[in-house]
Amino acid sequence: MKTLTDATRARLAADVTTRAICWRVTRRDGHRLGFTDHDRVLVFEGTEFRPELGFDTTAATQEADLATGTAEIAGILASESLTEDALSAGVWDGAEVESFVVDWRDPDHRILMRRAVIGEVT
Repeated sequence: MKTLTDATRARLAADVTTRAICWRVTRRDGHRLGFTDHDRVLVFEGTEFRPELGFDTTAATQEADLATGTAEIAGILASESLTEDALSAGVWDGAEVESFVVDWRDPDHRILMRRAVIGEVT
């Protein structure tokens, strides 16, 4: 269960919302990239979330016994760190992905929705 502050709960329940989705990808060596579906850069927790992507989360599961579920994400990421050589070398295999719902007016109001690990990138 997610714990929300009253202020965050009120922002998410409003008739007009200012929600954005942010994804942070952290490689095993600590290198981080942040992406958002918002139209400008958002910053929180020391990460810049850049509007340089086209993601569509197509399916996600969570097992009832809290065992590892699966997720499928399709889309395009654009970053100088995402080169064909780096992907082929496996530097993104095992990277952690965090997904947040964020109030783009005030990113201090956010919810970590999911944390997952990338398998083998092909």
